[in-house]
Amino acid sequence: MIVRKTAESFLNSYKKMDYERAKKMGTDSTAMMLDMMGQFLPMMPDSILDLTRNSIITIVSVQISDRIAFVTYIQQRSEFNSAIDKIAFIKVKNKWLADLKLPQAPQIEEQQRQEPIRKED
Repeated sequence: MIVRKTAESFLNSYKKMDYERAKKMGTDSTAMMLDMMGQFLPMMPDSILDLTRNSIITIVSVQISDRIAFVTYIQQRSEFNSAIDKIAFIKVKNKWLADLKLPQAPQIEEQQRQEPIRKED
């Protein structure tokens, strides 16, 4: 439940482009990436920003393996525009932090297959 709540909070801050709030729920590398993304905001058209800010986030699943959790979610930007994506969270000092830099590479998924995976309710 804790990973899901953290993910919901992070993803909602992220979609609203409230990067300062999102950085508090992420790793140092996530904070650096969010800072970089924030620099590009002034260059983006308002129509794209509005689509993203008004999108609906739905968490589909949470898989936890030791100190790594993968949250799969759908971001629906409009009736005809939605995307499914996955974000990693790592446990640091008993706190789940979004890690936008953790690779979603096959070796991580292979490692997960070998370790016991539990799904969060």
